[in-house]
Amino acid sequence: MQVIQKHIYDIELSHMYFDNKMEEGEHKDDADMKRNFIISCHERGASFVALLRQNAPLHYQVVCARQYDLSRVPLGHIFSMTKSFVGLSYVHLLLTTDNMPHYVCIGDVELFNEFVARDGMHNVRFVDLLSHTSGLVSGVEPGKFNAKDAMMLLANPTTEDMLERAVHRFEKKCVSANATRRERVQCFSYNNYGSYLFGMLLETFMRCEQVLEGKAPTWRVRDYTRDELGLFEGLTEDQDYMWPMHRGVGVTVYSAAFAGIKTNGDALVVIACNILDKHRLLLDFIQGDRPVVVNGIVVRNTNRVPATVTGVCATVTGAPAADHACIRDTNEERPVDYSYGFWVPVIPGRRVLSMIGMLGQFMAWDLDNNLIAVRTHTLDLPDMVPKNQHRDFVFDAMEFLWKYFKL
Repeated sequence: MQVIQKHIYDIELSHMYFDNKMEEGEHKDDADMKRNFIISCHERGASFVALLRQNAPLHYQVVCARQYDLSRVPLGHIFSMTKSFVGLSYVHLLLTTDNMPHYVCIGDVELFNEFVARDGMHNVRFVDLLSHTSGLVSGVEPGKFNAKDAMMLLANPTTEDMLERAVHRFEKKCVSANATRRERVQCFSYNNYGSYLFGMLLETFMRCEQVLEGKAPTWRVRDYTRDELGLFEGLTEDQDYMWPMHRGVGVTVYSAAFAGIKTNGDALVVIACNILDKHRLLLDFIQGDRPVVVNGIVVRNTNRVPATVTGVCATVTGAPAADHACIRDTNEERPVDYSYGFWVPVIPGRRVLSMIGMLGQFMAWDLDNNLIAVRTHTLDLPDMVPKNQHRDFVFDAMEFLWKYFKL
């Protein structure tokens, strides 16, 4: 799908702004600024970039859209952006389901009782797994996710395989109430297996609830995001996106929960618009700077945690992303928080929320000004070296849009 159909959100991405052409009513300085931004994205390895502004529900202004390499495969991995889709489903359940416990622990899921009792993991909360604050020590070789872990996952392991080989123990870090931000960041430890385990636990829990209600145990995150949340409305499964399943115990299957989704830039734009149009309340809650009202009740996100992007957008080699084209010191890290699978850039006076995938897949929203930024970076296997060179894309894209629209 190289062009989003006109009837979807009134978006047309056939305009590739990459030359000196000025759009009607556009100031030359704005056109130059836009061109320079797109060139900088290209120089830093982007395969697709799109910036939009929502002018009204279902109507968007395309500021720019550029696809750089038409020779790539039609659908590419978006890696850890998958975590955000899973997190969005979980938040929707928390805010809209009457009998959904706000804090569910691993020990509440019967399938894992023996495992968690043996390893002392009974009281670890689901949300801690998703927010990388559980203290989980994991990996085929305990420690940083590496090529051996990737090879195991490519073999489509069962639940038992994963638990026995790659989940070892929990070493939860505690800090005082008066801890500095730097000290609180130490509680955050990015861990793919936490999200992997979270997805299996959530689906098992929801299926147990179905059994108690006399229903067939068929609940899946993939189906929930598609059928209940409508995130993929306007797209065709297996043509515009793919969300695979992986094997559990016996005939049980689970939705891939930390990686596995494949799609393309055009489809991500549709998904980003779907999320903003249909689930702004969820985004507001996850972003967490202000409370939201759900069915007359004021609720606030208490699970937004200080985080670090060190090593994020890296590869299985563990090498971190670097922004060599940026004038800032490449070791400098702009502050971010993490919540329910989403990255929250800490920008005074702004409310931005983003998804990030390994190598440089991004989808981000400015919730106050209805802005959307999308970037993809395709992976050409077996090349596993770091290729994303634009770690600060979300910051740069939003700063460009604020200047462009004088916000």
